[in-house]
This record gives sequence, structure tokens and C-alpha cells, in this order.
Amino acid sequence: MHLDDDALERAQRNADHAEARRLLTTTGIRGADSLISVSKYWCAIDALQLDVSVDAWRDAWCSAALTKQAAAVLEEAVVSREDAMYILMQYIRPIFRAQNKAVWEDEAPSWTSTHAVQGHMPLGCHNVLAWLMTRLGPVWDEAWPLVLPPIMTWLDSSMPQAKIYGACTAYLLVRYAPRTLLSQAGLDRLLGTSLTRMLSFMTDAQDGPMIFSAALQARLAIIARRPVDDQFDGQCTLFSESVLTALSYCAPASSSTYAARPSDPSRTATLSSPRLQQVLAYTACTWAASLFRRMGDPCLRFWNAWMDWTCAWLQNALSASPRPRRPVTEMVDELVEHGHLERSSPRMPDQEAMLELLRSLHACTEATRALVDLAKEARVDHTPLPQRPPGLSAWSARLLTASCQCIIRLEDLSLDEALSTPLLTSLRALCDTLLEVEPALGASLVALAPTRLGGLTQKMPRDIQAS
Repeated sequence: MHLDDDALERAQRNADHAEARRLLTTTGIRGADSLISVSKYWCAIDALQLDVSVDAWRDAWCSAALTKQAAAVLEEAVVSREDAMYILMQYIRPIFRAQNKAVWEDEAPSWTSTHAVQGHMPLGCHNVLAWLMTRLGPVWDEAWPLVLPPIMTWLDSSMPQAKIYGACTAYLLVRYAPRTLLSQAGLDRLLGTSLTRMLSFMTDAQDGPMIFSAALQARLAIIARRPVDDQFDGQCTLFSESVLTALSYCAPASSSTYAARPSDPSRTATLSSPRLQQVLAYTACTWAASLFRRMGDPCLRFWNAWMDWTCAWLQNALSASPRPRRPVTEMVDELVEHGHLERSSPRMPDQEAMLELLRSLHACTEATRALVDLAKEARVDHTPLPQRPPGLSAWSARLLTASCQCIIRLEDLSLDEALSTPLLTSLRALCDTLLEVEPALGASLVALAPTRLGGLTQKMPRDIQAS
């Protein structure tokens, strides 16, 4: 939650905060009021168990130490049916009843208030609801009509942060509610529709990556509760609607250079910002690798679409920045001096500016390695694409060339090893795999730069090495 300084101070002075600090030093807490005070510091976003970093979207008023303490205390907490229904009826429901105006208006919604109502401030109610759903157990049939309205309010809000709350709580509802309840009450279809609409916010300059990840995780949870025979079609649809759609916003030219963090991210459009496209590409590629592992060989139906984007992204990678006319540090210092860039990191400014691009390239390479490994081992009768043309051999030369060019440009930048080594290692491993499948492609390495590509030339046939 993004709070101004005054709201953050009120949240930390609130009696809830003081009571929670006292309770965090105890064990076996009981009573609905105590559970509310402590569970506000239970992190709903952590429950998603995402592969991407979520630090930027944690609650500003709750430190990591408090969250860890709250999780430990709540693990031993006793939750009776009466406690659960009290929390839902006396705390959660009044907050959303107070939201009597359309959630699309500019006025701050009731769930962000830092002013106490009946002894508890609404701020943090998403954590309370999220934790409570993990402990409802046999109360689900009675509780779900009280659980669903807040989730749908968040999902249908125009506020990106609210959508993240909605996706987190929707994920936990789908994960913990009985399967029969999801299907018979139509909750899976209702939530799936709202989560699909939520993906259109993936280009939000500030919260787009988290919206994208939270929506995907929640939709995957819905798919996982379906009969096994229906899960693959759901995963394919999800890959098309999420990963491929996200990558369509990421122009290959955006990988050609690093881009400094905009001074006001909320006023920068993803479609015109190379840096924001790099962030979105990193998120989409990280998810692509996860989905490839889930789907196995059948995901090769996306082979051509994936290779077309990946080759273009790697082919353009770093092409505009190997030898700047002025030192990069000098240019970044000038941006800092004129107030266009904040020097807020212990890293060198040019390396900080390069970080998002390197992360996107590394995620792209790792996902591509996963897909190439599947193609290499795939049998013709188990996949819609043959193992060879129009599969591996149709793209191997272009992919190998793009990867080698990326290696050369990256080495020319002379970056800190901590930044460049993971990407270099991944690119070399991808090249090794391609040369194992198509040894004759080693000629491409000789044509590019035989002395610059290290151990890769060891994979070439002897006659090519000799040449």
C-alpha cells in the first residue's frame, strides 16, 4: 500500500499497531480482536509464492520483521467458528459497506483508511481476510458469502493496488475453499473472468508487473482445481492471454540499450518507455519458464511464436551501448545533476540503469533454454511439432547467432561480474545446447568472433575448428 507520510504516521501510532506489537511477543493468542490486530501484519502477497521479487509491493507500514513475527504467532493461534464469523461480520463487512460510492471515483476507498472504526483501523484488512481464509476449514459454507464481496470489490476497482489485493485473496479462496463450493457456486468462473480482465492493467507503469504476476498465480490456482483433463487447455489459454500478450508490448528495440528509471514512474507509459518494457519482459519471461515446466512437451505448440520474439530480443540486446561516445558514468552524472535521475543505490549509476535490461535478458535466456531442452528431447508422436523442421533446425542458426552477439556486446561493456556473470553463464549454456543438436552451426561462431567466445568453440567439429 502506497501511503503518504501523514497516513503512515497515523497507521504506526494507531492502537492496533501498539496492541499488535504487544501480542507479537506472546504465544497461543485467542479472541477475534487479538487475531485482527496481529493478522494485519501477515503478508498476503507472500502467500502467492511468486518467482519474481515482491519487495516493492509490501505494505509500507509493516516491516519484514513484524511480518515474520506475526506469521510465527498466528501459526499457533486458535480460531473458533465464532472468532471467524465475528471478524467477517463485525470487521470486514462494515468496511466494505462504508464503500457506498463507486470504486471508480477519485475518493480514497474505505479499506485504506487509517482512522479506527470500532477499535480497528481498516488499513490492513486485506491481510486479515487473506490469513483468515487459510483457517476457515469447515466454516467455508457459512462464510463464503461474506468473503466474496471484498474480493470482487478489489478486483473490479480501478486502483492497481486494490487489484493486487483482489488477486491475492482470490488465490487463497481458490486454494482453500472446498472444490465443490467453487464449482457449484460458480466462484471459479466468476473469479476467472475478473482476473482475466485484470491482465489489461499489466502495462501500468508502477504496479503492472505485480498485477501481471498476481493475476497469473490466481488463475493457475483455478486451473489446478479443475479435472486433470481440462488443465492443459487452461494453461495454453493462460499462456496466450498473459505471456504472449505481455511480450507483444515489448518492442525488440527496447533491449538495445539500458534506460534510466523515470523520475515519476506513474506518468510514464509502458509503450514509450524501454525500461518499463524491460521490466515487463523480465516478468513475462520468468512466468514463461514456469509455464513451460508445467506444460511439458505440448507447450512446443508455442515454439515459433516464442522463438520469433526471443531471437529479436537477443539480436537487438545491448546493440546501442557497447561503445558510447562519452563514458556512461559521465552521462548518468549529468542526469543526476539536472534532477532527472536519483542516485539512490550503492551500485554505480550506470550499472543500476543496466540492471533491468540484464534481468530481462537473463529471464529470456532461461525460458528459452527450458523450451529448447523440451524440443531436444521431444518425440514426434508427443508434440504437435516435429523434433526437426520446422522446429529446432529452423531457428537454431538465428538463435545461436543472436546469443553469441549478445555475449560479445556484454563482454564489451566490462560490467561488474556480479551483474554480468549470470547472463553470460546462461547464454553460454544455451549456445552449448544448440551446438550439441546442430554441430555444423559452429561455423557461425567462427564467422562472428572465434577468439571472443571462449569454450564454445570446443563444441565445433574438428574441421570447423581447424578452419
